[in-house]
Parts: sequence; structure tokens; C-alpha cells
Amino acid sequence: MTAIPTTERPRIDPKALIRDLAAAPGRHLLHREQARWMVADLLEDRYAPEQAGAILALMAQRHEAAQEIAGAVDALLDHTPALQICTDDAVDIGGTGGDGGRTFNISTVAALVVAGAGVPVVKHGNRAVSGRAGSADLIEALGADPIRRSHPDIVGADLDRCGFAFIATPAHYRFPERLSALRRALGIPSLFNLAGPLAHPAGLRRQVVGVARPWQIRDMADAARELGRSRAFIVHGLAGIDEISPAGETVVIRVDGGAVDRMTVSAADFGLAACSLDDLAGGDAARNAAICQAILAGSRGPGTDAVVMAAALTLMAAGRARGFTEGAAMALHALTSGGARQVLMRFLGQDR
Repeated sequence: MTAIPTTERPRIDPKALIRDLAAAPGRHLLHREQARWMVADLLEDRYAPEQAGAILALMAQRHEAAQEIAGAVDALLDHTPALQICTDDAVDIGGTGGDGGRTFNISTVAALVVAGAGVPVVKHGNRAVSGRAGSADLIEALGADPIRRSHPDIVGADLDRCGFAFIATPAHYRFPERLSALRRALGIPSLFNLAGPLAHPAGLRRQVVGVARPWQIRDMADAARELGRSRAFIVHGLAGIDEISPAGETVVIRVDGGAVDRMTVSAADFGLAACSLDDLAGGDAARNAAICQAILAGSRGPGTDAVVMAAALTLMAAGRARGFTEGAAMALHALTSGGARQVLMRFLGQDR
């Protein structure tokens, strides 16, 4: 994607956009290029804070559409240098956040398990927004500097050495401070929360993305397809979390090239036992790091089962597993063989 110079792109009139969004909730949709231009203006601090806040709040109120999410991804990628990696089969797993579920960092631990199963992972994440510990907080608590490890040379070296690399969102995407302050002041998930997981700096085409709200799942799947994902799974846990887990059923939409299909799965589909959402509770970064270390050391229970389910789906996205039970068996082997723990030790430089 090539950035459009400001002088060559049509300008979205913020006042007109606010009027349209307020007057026609549920009907007014920006097409992909319009959303790209509008988000570019937000990233370049071209709107008054009151205008930017009204636009983001009104869009969230009537739910962001697939083409708007895709256009926001385009704008985010326009405004950051592409990260070149030496593998085209890497995957990512993450979520939009904002679910209030207070689970531990299931996706980040699952990413280590996937790498332990032999699939390269470039994990993309941020510090906590709504919870107590985001993926970058966990990486730091485990003993690595998330910003330093996001440098392109180090990302490549980590992938070569252990098959796992981490990219902290702030290391690649530069938001104007006024926009960042505005998003904090709004206190609600916005278009940026939806676009963020799909705006991967390395341009990965295979991933698992969790969404916090049930109405977001189809639009996120359509956005992934529009953005050219070769294989992706968009998930929403009906217990109210942006994860696949043993806590109740999970809605899964699979994007496979141009095909999109929807299913509902549970722990039994993976050969695992159901649990309650409380069984997956996390804490601060130190607590979640301890949970991560225990799972990688061989601890069994609902937390490990949640990680196995997430890893199994990611192995399917990578094309390494043909189904849920095969993916679960591969993930369990990565844990019981010590492969996943070895990935973390290598990532932390503790394998010497």
C-alpha cells in the first residue's frame, strides 16, 4: 500500500461526516478509500479533538463496517514502514481487547505453543488498555524489552533463533498525542481497536483474531477477506471474551481465500473439558507471567486447555493442522515435549 500525498487525496469534511453519521445511524457507510482518507486525517491531527471524538463515537455507536475497517488498516499501514521478514508462512494470534473478561494472556501463551510446534509466529500486541496486562506487558514481565525486541533486525534474529518474535504496537505506529489522549478520554473501543490487529507491520496473511462483541465478527471477517488474508479465523467467545476458550461456546468465522463460513465450537470439539470464565482469570503482568511459565512447564487445567484451543486454531490457520483435534494434539505435544518452553527460553536468551 502506497500512501496518498495530502495534496492529492480528497478531503473528508468532518462536519458533513458528523451530520451524516448522526442523521442516518445504521445507513451511512464510508467506502474503503473514504475511510482511508478519514483515518489518515486523524493520524495527521487534521481534525479538532471534538470532531475526531464525535466521529469515532458515532461510528462505534452504529458499528463499524468491513470496508471502514479495511480502509483504516490501509491508513495505518500507509503511515508506518513495512517490516520485511524472511518467511512468508508466519502467523499471528491476537484480539481487539475491550471485552472486560479479565482473562490471562491466552493468545500470547498460545503463540509460544504454536512456535513450539514448528510454525513461525510474529506476535503483534500492545500494553493493556481495558485489562491489567496486555501482551507487551506480559513480554516485559517475562524478561524481555518489548520495544527493543520490535526493532526489525531483532525481529528477524528472533525468528531465526526461536521461531517467535514480538512487535509492540507503539514501536511501529505513531499516533499523535492528542489522538491518543482522545481515545483514552472516550473510554470505548473504536475503529482503531478493530483495525489494529489486522494492520500487522509484517503484512502477514494468516492469523487468528478475537473480537469483543458478537456483532463485530462478520465485519471483521469480511475486512480480513477484503485485505487479502489467505487464511484467517475470526472468533468471539459467547462468554463475552475476544478469545476461543473452554468457557462456553465460541463463534468462529473461517476466511479461506474468497470463501467465508461460520461455525460454533466448544471444548468438546478439541477433545477437551468445559470450564467457567472464572477458571481463566488472570491478574497483573507478574501474575500472568507466572501463569504462562506454569503452563509451559507442564501444568494442566482449564488455562492450559484454553491455550491448546487457541494454538490449535492458529495451527489450522497456518495450514499445519487439518482439524480441531489434530491441532489440539500438536499443541499438547509442543507443551509436553518442552518445545514451547524452549521457544521462550531461547527468546529470553536463557537457553545457553
